[in-house]
Amino acid sequence: MGSDPKFLAGRWTGATTSNAERDKTLLSVRASVLRIHFLSASMFLIIDDDLAVRTSLKLLLKQAGYAAHAVATAAEALAVVRETLPRLVLMDMNFSLATTGADGLALLRDLKALAPRVPVILITGWGS
Repeated sequence: MGSDPKFLAGRWTGATTSNAERDKTLLSVRASVLRIHFLSASMFLIIDDDLAVRTSLKLLLKQAGYAAHAVATAAEALAVVRETLPRLVLMDMNFSLATTGADGLALLRDLKALAPRVPVILITGWGS
């Protein structure tokens, strides 16, 4: 589009471009952006402070043909989501010695503020 003589400096010249041509080109650009977004959103994000859980889940997902990224902290998770929206989040409920799930619920709230449409599966090793 940058080399298109009808499109200069980020705006349409309008001189030789009909509305139909412009609309068709804009729809094509939007479709390309959506395809790029879909491809970048093919990663599963694993958030768990336990290295064994992160490693196991990542290996299981890889064996099933899914790309996964694993992080240990809420701060790391939020940084990943800001950069690339995951397709799905698998998230531990507890990130401290307290097993109330408050850590996980706080992170869930922050994740949903950044990416409200990304599905999140909450997991925990605690039965209560």
